[in-house]
Amino acid sequence: MIERSRIIASLSLLLGSFGCDGGSDSAPGNDGGSAAGVSSGGAGAGGGAGAGGSTGGTSAGSAGAAGNAGSGGVAAAGAAGAGMGGTGLGGAGAGGLAGSGGSAAGMAGAGHSWDGCEEFALPPDCTIPDGAVLPGELRCTGLYSNFQSRTLRCGVTAYEPAHELWADGAGKQRYVWLPPGQTIDVSSGNDFDYPVGTRFWKEFYVGPEGSQTLGETRYLLRADVGWLYTVYVWDQAGTTATQNNEGVEDLFATGHTVPSREQCKTCHMGRTNFILGWDFIMLGEGATGVTARGLAEAGRFRGLDPAFLELSVPGDEVEQKALAYLHANCGVSCHNTTVDATANPSGLYLRLEVGSLDSPHSTNAVNAINQLPGPNAKLGGLPEVMYYDFRPGDPARSLVFARMSHRGSDTAMPPLGTHDVDPAGVAAVEAWIESMTEARGYPAPAP
Repeated sequence: MIERSRIIASLSLLLGSFGCDGGSDSAPGNDGGSAAGVSSGGAGAGGGAGAGGSTGGTSAGSAGAAGNAGSGGVAAAGAAGAGMGGTGLGGAGAGGLAGSGGSAAGMAGAGHSWDGCEEFALPPDCTIPDGAVLPGELRCTGLYSNFQSRTLRCGVTAYEPAHELWADGAGKQRYVWLPPGQTIDVSSGNDFDYPVGTRFWKEFYVGPEGSQTLGETRYLLRADVGWLYTVYVWDQAGTTATQNNEGVEDLFATGHTVPSREQCKTCHMGRTNFILGWDFIMLGEGATGVTARGLAEAGRFRGLDPAFLELSVPGDEVEQKALAYLHANCGVSCHNTTVDATANPSGLYLRLEVGSLDSPHSTNAVNAINQLPGPNAKLGGLPEVMYYDFRPGDPARSLVFARMSHRGSDTAMPPLGTHDVDPAGVAAVEAWIESMTEARGYPAPAP
């Protein structure tokens, strides 16, 4: 057991170095360069984006031709929206709009302001509750430089993966902060190893579509002792967010369940380095804000095989939709070969792995066709028929489809984080099973 005092000492050092003075804190698409400083509406010598913004290349964060910000612009850390997937992060260009690779619409994320780059100063009244290892309030984690105005701090970047985990229609906004000058080891292809100090936040907006309210923010921090994580639950007025490690069953009477810390671990320990939404598929085609290609161009990867950047979900449209959905909702967290993955003993593996993406027929999911379910498979509440994980042409006898379509017991898949069936996901998997014909290279259905 790691001593709490050691964790808190480590955390104090991390928070103490969280400022962005000297312009060294760039957004993830930037390596920080040698920027001398950033001020509202302009840039310090050598630190600003040229006209049209920084491209996020090898000199990301360095000055443009004259070393000054574009007219009315902001240095490269300013654009935190969808711009990173283009030529780089894209600083603010003329008039403060996103430059090359940037996106004005994506700068602030849902419900947030973006007024340039501001430092985060740890409020003096921040504390770590008894028995915890992270600050008691979200405002103390460094997501915002100004909590009241919800101004994102220097270098925090909003992003959206190419494929999302179903959460009963909850709205989501994700943010990341990577330590300046540090890199992610991607040499394994399937797992990213993040530098100490990396931070992820994920907001959930709950309630009926069109009138959703910010309900919770999940926080993960890479410390030298490993990953630290917790959930901050907002009050209904949206003024404070307080640490909660026990979970909330029915937040704001919306039906949304805030997971406990242990429930978070159940899913995240299925990834060697804990983060579920980052790999070459999730940050590939369709991702916005942060992309694998943008990170590579910014020099934020080490051990990169350039072929990793060309990876995509194989197959035609029907196969791609199903395989991507199963990867994001089942494979990255539980149904994979990671030793600690919750569903590892099932023998049903659905993660899209580097080296097995030449065609749909080389993926883990296809290996489960005509495969009998593992002995630990839950069948309660389902029709009493002989199931296979996938049975070609027969969704009714395909256990993956049957459990996806079920709620109300431990038979449901996923078992956590959802009370409602995802109609789009169910339809995608059903269409794929129905398309499994011998003419398309699939085996005949088992008896």
